[in-house]
Amino acid sequence: MVAPVFISHASRDRAVAASLCEGLEQRGVACWISSRDIVPGENFQEAIVKALRAARVMVLVFTSSANNSDEIKKELALASQGRIAVIPVRVEDVAPNDAFSYEFATRQWIDAFGDWDRAIGRLAAHIGELLGEERVAAPHATPRPRRRLWPYAAAALLVAAVAFGAYELWQRAATPVIAVVEPPQAPGRLGHFSSADGQSGFVLDQRATPTLMQRDGATEILALTSSPAPYGETALRLDTGETVLRLAGDGSMTLFDAAHPDGAPAHRDQDARPLVLAEMTDAAVHDRAAALDRHYQEIVGKSVDVAFLSPPTVQDHAAWGVLADTLDVITAAVDGIAAAGPGRSALSRGLSRIEVAGGTAKTVAIEGGVLTVTVVPAAGPAGRPSSAALRRALEDGLPGDAPGVSLKTTQQRTHEDAMLAGAAIGLSSCGPVTARIDWPSFGDGKAWAGLSVASYCGEAVAAVVSACNGAKPPAARRIREIVCRAGPARTIGLDGSTLTFTVDPAAANNQDFVEAWLKAKP
Repeated sequence: MVAPVFISHASRDRAVAASLCEGLEQRGVACWISSRDIVPGENFQEAIVKALRAARVMVLVFTSSANNSDEIKKELALASQGRIAVIPVRVEDVAPNDAFSYEFATRQWIDAFGDWDRAIGRLAAHIGELLGEERVAAPHATPRPRRRLWPYAAAALLVAAVAFGAYELWQRAATPVIAVVEPPQAPGRLGHFSSADGQSGFVLDQRATPTLMQRDGATEILALTSSPAPYGETALRLDTGETVLRLAGDGSMTLFDAAHPDGAPAHRDQDARPLVLAEMTDAAVHDRAAALDRHYQEIVGKSVDVAFLSPPTVQDHAAWGVLADTLDVITAAVDGIAAAGPGRSALSRGLSRIEVAGGTAKTVAIEGGVLTVTVVPAAGPAGRPSSAALRRALEDGLPGDAPGVSLKTTQQRTHEDAMLAGAAIGLSSCGPVTARIDWPSFGDGKAWAGLSVASYCGEAVAAVVSACNGAKPPAARRIREIVCRAGPARTIGLDGSTLTFTVDPAAANNQDFVEAWLKAKP
């Protein structure tokens, strides 16, 4: 069965793609998704092509896995050939790589890693504008039952798929690779594990509550919470929500990390010691705080006060060990911020004091230049936030390069500036043209939360690119600069050689709007 909306996703993202599909269909938008709509025995590649050709809109579920998927690039190429509207939906806070930057710069995208329901509502409304009368009730009331393939039969299918260069495509519709690559194992509750290719290793302690993990070469101990995953599996996640391990009922395991964004089988290869934090004296922890201050001066150029609120007793060396570990993850988070674009300046202007306090729940807050991290010493590594969670909090709480704008917004705007500038490279057939975003007109950006300004503005760039590569109307040939700004309504104007495009988040089909204006402009 075909539908007007085609959902494109990487194999690792089956679960979130299915949730997105369900959310759209609950709002009356008919969708086609490979993990549900390809029937047993159907040729996978032919089904993909058939569904894409029948679709009017392609929703791209964009994650770190999608960022590295060759199959999604092929689907984007097919969508472009068929002039199918593409709407990228970022479900992870990840920047597109070079291969996707142009696609994102010329299309409207939606961020769904913040307010999921609001993002799906916006997506459904935008699709409704594009489809008009074709926005019909979804044909699937409930997902079609799926069966697990017997491991050896699935292994045979895998060999055949690799032979035809369709491993990624097969992986989307079949059982996860870890369930068929090797016989089920009973890895044990504690041990050292390695990925099948030997690139990654880690210690996993499932005897602890919650499960603890430490990657090879790292000092940070990660506390992982469990949640249900597709096919009866269990996902182990960081406190940021990122999945790092999937455990199957037969004891097999799939690892997700930077080296294996699509997942890789992992197996136990040796014994390991339990993951526990070293006990520390109060004097040693105060020395650690002084070392953090010195390190901060080296990378930021100013001092930072480090204080312990309601510290444990001098004799409680285990609690002081948790505080020392907390300082280590804070240092890692600060290093990550300082290494990324405007982060060092944001730290210099927005962080002058770090407070570590004991409490009944772990929390992170930054206000008035003070970072306050509340920990639960009795809970060990699970009682303090991860370095990844601390970094996200700093990005949200530190000041950006404009009043009322956060560092995270500044980083996003820097990236979107680069994307829009890159999209303008395609204008060479009409002569040199630059493109920029008038950020002050967007204020604090709250009206654009979850949306990509560059993708809206990129549609104007794409329209000029299309005109320059086609009939080259007089108005397009005169353009040497494209300025995108925010306003209460969508407008366009040409003053000399500067094209000013005012965008409205509620407006759709911006590229068609600009193309029609260029053709009519004398």
